[in-house]
Formats: sequence, C-alpha cells, structure tokens
Amino acid sequence: KRYYDIYFRKEQITEKDKVFVAKVDGKTVGVSGYSRDYFSTDYSYWLGWFVVAKEYRHKKEFSVAKKLLKRVEVELRKRKIKKLFVSTEDRNAIAKSFYAKNNFKTEAVLRDYYDKEEDQLILSKVILER
Repeated sequence: KRYYDIYFRKEQITEKDKVFVAKVDGKTVGVSGYSRDYFSTDYSYWLGWFVVAKEYRHKKEFSVAKKLLKRVEVELRKRKIKKLFVSTEDRNAIAKSFYAKNNFKTEAVLRDYYDKEEDQLILSKVILER
C-alpha cells in the first residue's frame, strides 16, 4: 500500500521510473518495473513492484516473471544503465532461486532487517559491462 500511495496514487513515477504489467487473456497476472536510486547516481537502478500471481509463477508456457525481468533489462540497456539491484527476504526460496537463475549475485545481507533472524538480501545483476 505504501508503494502504491507513493508511486501511483500521488503520481510520483517519473520519466526515469517505469512499471510493466503482464496480462494473459486480458487478466493482469504480473507487475514489475524499475526506479532510479535517487540518493545515488544514474548508475544505480532498483527492480521493484515485482509480483506474479501465484497460479502463474511456475507455468513455463507463460514465463511471466522471466518476461517481466527481460523487459526491464531491455529498457535499462537502452538507458545505458550498468547495474540493477533488488532486495528480497532471505527466507524467500522462490525469489532467491529465480534471481540466482537470472544471474543476480548477493551484494549484502542486512541481518534481522524484517524481524529477529529474518534477513534482507541485497542482490545485483550487471546489465551493461563497463
């Protein structure tokens, strides 16, 4: 809700932020996008709003998550962005597996971020070689 209020209700998405919606037969089944790290340089972008409906997460015929990620990467390459970051919970095995299969590497671990013994992982992927 907080992200929705900040980025959508108050129309805070700028030309440097983008959201993509995946649809199957007219039904929204996934959302993803990216936003610039406004406390850094144009070098740093974050993958965000990455959600795929549970019933479409493992259906290879749709590959919703993979297609959404590829769409983000294509756009970031056009912008000549070098690196994409994402954060996830250490306990989220599905997300960790997906990111690993898509060449994300662990940059940092924030211990007890969500709660005691619930760490946050900061992952990154090189989009364009320097």
